[in-house]
Amino acid sequence: MPVRTLALVCLVVLASCDTADLQNDFLEEARRAPSGVTVTNANGAIISVDDDDWRTAPLFTGKVIVEPAYPNPVSGGLVTLPIRILQFDDVTGGLFVRAFNGSNQLITLAEALDTSSPGVYTISINPGLLSAVGLHRLFLQDFLGEIVSYGDLRIE
Repeated sequence: MPVRTLALVCLVVLASCDTADLQNDFLEEARRAPSGVTVTNANGAIISVDDDDWRTAPLFTGKVIVEPAYPNPVSGGLVTLPIRILQFDDVTGGLFVRAFNGSNQLITLAEALDTSSPGVYTISINPGLLSAVGLHRLFLQDFLGEIVSYGDLRIE
């Protein structure tokens, strides 16, 4: 019996190490410079996909699904980011969309504060807060600052 218990404990520890490694890899990728966009129209239809955009972090896999922001690229108005939370209390404390502004400061562009219940949430982002034409990396973070997802937005 003790051998089986030890084997089970080892499997749990190894699985958590794998998740930590995957999360660290994800965070490294999120910190890279923006490199492309998933092109969407004003209704959210996907025109072309950037495989690096809006993936879910390993810590949030099975808890959160993030759809591509739309419209992208954008030349004015608001951008919508649809998010689906799958279970109760998996994302408490809210979700925040952040990006670096022209002064290289991380600013909050939008938030959804009550995200403890499952369902679809839509966050409206004002890209005018970035005040720069070009490609911007947006980070979706939880209340503790963990990156849930990220994607690039082109402002024209």
